[in-house]
Amino acid sequence: QLVLLAGKLNTIAGIVTVFYLIAYAAIDLACLALEWASAPNFRPTFRLFSWHTCLLGILSCLVMMFLINPAYASGSIVLLLLLLGSIHFRSTSSSWGYISQALIFHQVRKYLLLLDVRKDHVKFWRPQILLMVSNPRTSCQLIKFINDLKKGGLFILGHVETGDLDNLPSDPVQTHYSFWLSLVDKLNVKAFVDLTLCPSIRQGTQHLLRITGLG
Repeated sequence: QLVLLAGKLNTIAGIVTVFYLIAYAAIDLACLALEWASAPNFRPTFRLFSWHTCLLGILSCLVMMFLINPAYASGSIVLLLLLLGSIHFRSTSSSWGYISQALIFHQVRKYLLLLDVRKDHVKFWRPQILLMVSNPRTSCQLIKFINDLKKGGLFILGHVETGDLDNLPSDPVQTHYSFWLSLVDKLNVKAFVDLTLCPSIRQGTQHLLRITGLG
């Protein structure tokens, strides 16, 4: 009512329009990310949908925002970034899933398929180290030492659980995997984790030697 009495309805209309446009641009950006990630649960029914239309929608919304009022457009973008930062740092973890992980998986898979062992050359050699760890509590210093030694190479922490899956109610490796990932985070090392279940340590080590690595 104060805005109406002040006679600033056109100003409010411009602000509202800019916020609507940035909302449409954000929706287009989400659809573009889902399309690039090839998310299996994203099945748009719009007949003319493609990543081209998403990109066109984002660009057209941004252009119209700045044509209406550059100051309002810049302020809305800053406000949006502040809201995103606040949600990212203050909210707890959710079960919605992260589109960033889907995009990373999509890109990593593509580049892994481009890796060709027949094109390996000695001048681009990188160490690929498999460290067998029995008790992580007593191996922290060794894990850190190997992390410093790898220098841009591939570092894998391997562990063998002894047992027979046919005689167990569930796979114990699955329940222990999250603890090993927590160990990697706590030690701040750049390493992958590979666990296996075998009747003996020797067989498990042989399995890890065969299955670890890229690709």
